[in-house]
Amino acid sequence: MVKSIIASALMFISVFAYCQQDPKAEKGRKDSIKAENKIQLAKVDSAADFQKFKLKAEKQIEANKKQIAVLKHKKQTGTKAANAKYDKDVAALEQKNGELQVRIDTADDTPTSGWDAFKQGFSNSMEDLGCAMKNVGSCNK
Repeated sequence: MVKSIIASALMFISVFAYCQQDPKAEKGRKDSIKAENKIQLAKVDSAADFQKFKLKAEKQIEANKKQIAVLKHKKQTGTKAANAKYDKDVAALEQKNGELQVRIDTADDTPTSGWDAFKQGFSNSMEDLGCAMKNVGSCNK
């Protein structure tokens, strides 16, 4: 009977010890869960930021289309060569605006880690186009 009590006690202790988790391991699991939650929140924030940026960019691209249409109908009074250059410059603006549209349309595939670089590059390109439209193809920076 003593042996069975000792055996039961040892079994209880071993089961109890097995059920008790290492505090460091538990802390590591909690830290891992917190880190994963932060990553998920960052992705959600990044997605929301992307949607706002994309909407703003699409509005600007649409405004550019309207301004380019105005530029197409506006002719300079000058030589035939000057008008040909003007038409060529306006066509180049239209092409750049179209390229920006394609870039923003395909930006959904941009990894989260590359989002800041994409946003900066796209913003710079949009700014350059705006400057070129004001100066009809020539931008002095």
